[in-house]
Amino acid sequence: MAQIDERVTIRLNSQDRAELNYLYRELETQTKQLQARDTFTHSYTPKASFTGLVAEYAFAKWFGYDYVIKPYDPTNDDVLGYQIKATERYDGCLIKQPHNPSGIYILGIVLNDYTEVSFRGWKDSSEIQRACYWRADVPKPGYFVPQAALWPLEDLPETSELQTHRTTGLW
Repeated sequence: MAQIDERVTIRLNSQDRAELNYLYRELETQTKQLQARDTFTHSYTPKASFTGLVAEYAFAKWFGYDYVIKPYDPTNDDVLGYQIKATERYDGCLIKQPHNPSGIYILGIVLNDYTEVSFRGWKDSSEIQRACYWRADVPKPGYFVPQAALWPLEDLPETSELQTHRTTGLW
């Protein structure tokens, strides 16, 4: 892990990549069994799903937490009580759709062919859902928060799930 300009960059090794490939196959199987479908409307869905998985896995790795695929529930958090949003765009925004649950959202930029994730900052959903961030000029309208408007990771509030993880001796 390296701290870069108030950002946290998590590097993923070949063992992490093998685990991610296994987890992605597991996610695909569960999605088919539930007859669920992604909320994305274009053919980029499998890549976008993998990008999100990589960011969630890297976030769990940052906190020394063993990442597992959870059964689908639209109200679930992603990792340790946080909502992780990911993109491969270096200048990407934190995007929250109106149907996404409330919580603390963290932006992860997946870099270098899925070998690094740079976490850029966070924002609470109540701060995200403001008119100034709303965009309707995109295929899926939503709230688009630029990186410059995110709170620094050093000020990331602890969720009750993170506190429990730390007190169980797994930290």
